[in-house]
Amino acid sequence: MDDIVGLIGRDNLVADVVAEIKKGKHVILIGSVGIGKSAVLRAALDQVQSNIALLIKLRDHQAKGQFVEMARQMLDLDLVTAQELDLPAKFHGLPGTQVDWKEVKSQVNRMSMRDLTHAIIPALARAPDKPVIAVDDLTSLTPTQMAFWLAIFDHAQVVAVRPRKKPVSASCGGK
Repeated sequence: MDDIVGLIGRDNLVADVVAEIKKGKHVILIGSVGIGKSAVLRAALDQVQSNIALLIKLRDHQAKGQFVEMARQMLDLDLVTAQELDLPAKFHGLPGTQVDWKEVKSQVNRMSMRDLTHAIIPALARAPDKPVIAVDDLTSLTPTQMAFWLAIFDHAQVVAVRPRKKPVSASCGGK
């Protein structure tokens, strides 16, 4: 799917998404599974990526995995420090790109969502430019996870895709 160079019939939608991203607005593409939301998002990001100083791309489908990946990319961008992520002292003071992620990933993965958020939110707030966080699948969230994401919305521009939920059908018993 990464080999797609154009989206037949989606040029106007991609242009609309690009315009909203350039305005600094949050964008959530909602639709049925398999209709090309992710492809539209990728095409839009390809067009604006060179103008975005801090772009974080999340591909994980679970909230916890998204936050762990966000922490990794923010560490690489020097937006969050090893100390803020409670990494071993030998990594404190090192640029994020010099931290061996393979060595620390399991430790970050064991952090609670609350602790990850406690490290991520202040780092986003003090970023020199407003980060853009692109989420390939912003799916079902618990109320607590939703609160964490809402805090991120306050400090970063979020562009995401989300599948449309099927309507709940109420079954009425017959007479």
